[in-house]
Amino acid sequence: MEFLALQRLHKLKTIQYNNYKPELKDLKEQISSYRGQLNTANTNIQKIEKKLTAVTDSFNILKDHLANTNSNLQTIADNLGVKVQQTSEKASADLSTLNEKVGKNTLYWIIAVLLIALLSVLLFGWLKKQLSKEKTGLLDQIKRDV
Repeated sequence: MEFLALQRLHKLKTIQYNNYKPELKDLKEQISSYRGQLNTANTNIQKIEKKLTAVTDSFNILKDHLANTNSNLQTIADNLGVKVQQTSEKASADLSTLNEKVGKNTLYWIIAVLLIALLSVLLFGWLKKQLSKEKTGLLDQIKRDV
């Protein structure tokens, strides 16, 4: 009796298996399809991760270059500021020297003009005195001769 029960149970399982066999086949095909899609998705994810790593590396390189460029620009700006200050100081010193020279030269020209004027006045006075003496001498001579 047990043997018959086992046979019936086996037949029942076979019938149930045969009833579900097409559905199991469809499920296996779906699982296989999903595995393929999963593998494709994993491959795409790995490619994206590689690209993301490359972009991150490029970003870090650009960041380093930018920091280096900023440092260089700061150095150039500092040097330029120093040179501008030096040029300004030199220009101020040169302008002061020029003002002193012009001031001294102007003073020398004023003194020279005043000396020439004084000499002209003295010469005029001396010539006037000489002319006056000559005039007096001529008048005296004319009075004597007459």
